[in-house]
Amino acid sequence: MFPTHNHAVLKVVNGSYVQPKGTCALQIGISGRILPFEFIVLPDCSNDIILGWNFLKASGALIDCRRSELTLDDVEVTSEEIVFKPLHLCVMKDCSGRGSRVV
Repeated sequence: MFPTHNHAVLKVVNGSYVQPKGTCALQIGISGRILPFEFIVLPDCSNDIILGWNFLKASGALIDCRRSELTLDDVEVTSEEIVFKPLHLCVMKDCSGRGSRVV
């Protein structure tokens, strides 16, 4: 993880403001494809990962709110499938070059 040296502050969903701990560059495996992404590491986040607009755009995501469906290229995930068969995102390689752990 690369520590954040600037004073960037993010506004989160509940309206509060959070200062990131840093960033982490990872290669993510989605349905057999390997994609490099940079993630922002937040303190005390209630979710393991939050997919942002840049990730959804790069992975070719299509969101159908009426049907509660998320499609990443040719892989379709509905809200029912998420409960029983979650979409697995796997870290393939730490791209930071420093071998740092994500904490």
